[in-house]
Amino acid sequence: MSRALEAHTLLPVAVETVEQVATTTSGLNARYLAGAEGEECVRRRVVITIAGREPSVWAESYLIPKRLPPEFLPVLGDSPQGIGGSLQQIGLESWRELLWFGLGEQPAWSPGGAPGGPVLWRFYRVITGGLPALLISEAFATEMRGGVYRLSGSEERNALGGPCADESVGGG
Repeated sequence: MSRALEAHTLLPVAVETVEQVATTTSGLNARYLAGAEGEECVRRRVVITIAGREPSVWAESYLIPKRLPPEFLPVLGDSPQGIGGSLQQIGLESWRELLWFGLGEQPAWSPGGAPGGPVLWRFYRVITGGLPALLISEAFATEMRGGVYRLSGSEERNALGGPCADESVGGG
């Protein structure tokens, strides 16, 4: 997702790991990961900022290590591009299945306050080898501009990459 944000905003994006701990699956997480309650997993929380500003995205992931290649976690630990960059780096064939999206509040675990308004949530899983291996929830900070929700920390840009004078012009 970090490279998609860089492409969208034409600004540098930083992924900061807030927490990465060994835990076990439970409740809906176990169900969405098609596993048993109490299965070993890794919970990872990151904050993504655009151009060094306030946080724009908060993400929480549950990973089932035994469903991923052994080199995945070390690559993830060294990757400034997060999960997506790590999956691409090791060349893991996978696909994503969107489970839910909508507006809500920022995650309870996130430090600080969300700029602007509500956050846009998306909740999906990454499937590889025929089984879900990762369950990911992402919360995007939004603000209302020109009657439309926009990603906080991004600016409207024209085709040449510069800021647009009129927010109704350019991509969103």
